[in-house]
Amino acid sequence: MTRSCSPGFTGSASTKRSDRHARDDAETLDAHPERDTAGQRATPDVRAEQNDLRGALEVAVRGLPLDYRAPLILGDNQGLPTVEAAKLLDISVAENKRRLHRARLAVREAMADHLEHHP
Repeated sequence: MTRSCSPGFTGSASTKRSDRHARDDAETLDAHPERDTAGQRATPDVRAEQNDLRGALEVAVRGLPLDYRAPLILGDNQGLPTVEAAKLLDISVAENKRRLHRARLAVREAMADHLEHHP
């Protein structure tokens, strides 16, 4: 039996739940920047590295054109489903997905450049 899914389908329910938990974990880490990912107190070196990475990510996202930055923030940061983000931006779902993909690629490239220069 072949399963079909709607064009807006982006993953299983368990994937969506794990994405939601990942966002919750990220919010928790932001609330306690003095702790590392294992919940232990981070050393000053680790905190400096985290701040450096956070700053580089912020620069990468802010450097995106607004047409790419908005879908990225709405989808990856705010957790809006693709359809809702597209409606809010008054663009098609396909265009929202295209912009989100391009934004992620640009951020990934900027972060790769940063990591090459800051091992």
